[in-house]
Amino acid sequence: MTRIEAVEKENEMLRVRIEELEDALGMRAPAPLCFDLSAYEARVFGMLMRREMVAKETVMLGLYGGRPDEGPEIEIVAVFICHLRKKIEKFGVRIDTVRGQGYRLSPDMKAAVRTIMQGEGMAA
Repeated sequence: MTRIEAVEKENEMLRVRIEELEDALGMRAPAPLCFDLSAYEARVFGMLMRREMVAKETVMLGLYGGRPDEGPEIEIVAVFICHLRKKIEKFGVRIDTVRGQGYRLSPDMKAAVRTIMQGEGMAA
């Protein structure tokens, strides 16, 4: 095996591992199409759907963890949450703030999202 082939194989293995980690974080969870979320908003929403509670630091890691620079300030998380809230509240979905810890979707809110997704013909 040549050096180039070895590097290509390693890159493919790393891509698969990144996908697995994104799945574990919930970053690749689907969101209802009617929410009309941006790519970053969809990642944050996916984390909220897959986890009981999401810390601001977890959101930052999920959105900017692979950047070679430091990325934006942590306050950007509140901006994403604000935008998400505006887009999903018209569908009766609410994001709760867990003071000093992060954000969450209650089990009832997650169930409501699953119902919306089923209505769109999406797997929940």
